[in-house]
Amino acid sequence: MDAQAYFDAHPMMQIAHPGEVLTARWFAGAFFRWDDPWPATTRFADDRAYRAWLERIARRNRVSSPLAPSVDDRVVVGCTCSLEPGDCNADGYALFAVIEK
Repeated sequence: MDAQAYFDAHPMMQIAHPGEVLTARWFAGAFFRWDDPWPATTRFADDRAYRAWLERIARRNRVSSPLAPSVDDRVVVGCTCSLEPGDCNADGYALFAVIEK
């Protein structure tokens, strides 16, 4: 299944957190090579650095989504391995990151 088909079939997920269940809506799906900067950055120096990270995700995005995150949003990044040709580094490995808000 390609990224867009997966997105269309699963546009959101629920995250069980102690005392509550959060709903996250997928706004991007992107491939990252092992030698790329880690896609799940958790700390940013300021809003400008966070905005630059969001723009980096947008450039790599493989899905069409009506959602546009802003620096005021909290996001969740889930990563899984990918062996899709053309997305892998010389060793044949890559990460597929699902980014939600």
